[in-house]
Amino acid sequence: MTSGSERRLYARKPLRTRGFLAEKGSTALEVQTIDLSVGGMCIVTPNQLMVGNEYIISVDLLSNGKNRRVAATIEVAYSLGNSKDGFKSGLRFVDIDDASAAVVEEWMKE
Repeated sequence: MTSGSERRLYARKPLRTRGFLAEKGSTALEVQTIDLSVGGMCIVTPNQLMVGNEYIISVDLLSNGKNRRVAATIEVAYSLGNSKDGFKSGLRFVDIDDASAAVVEEWMKE
């Protein structure tokens, strides 16, 4: 038993950039990224996200000297924090196209 601590399936790498999060069919909200892995990412948002909800996220990664867009459908695994500092949310990739997955994998190796 892990006494409440989360077990990570994938290594994470710090990523401090802006991203865009949207519910399907709605306007995107700018978010701040914290880290990224091949299985998901962590972001900070001004509003708390509902655990279990799905969103579309997009971020640009600098990989091999090129700016490359990564887009995926994610599911909110957790959302913690307060309205003063923002809400830290863990996101799990549930649908990521092969090209975006390849960019993430390549970036993680750099």
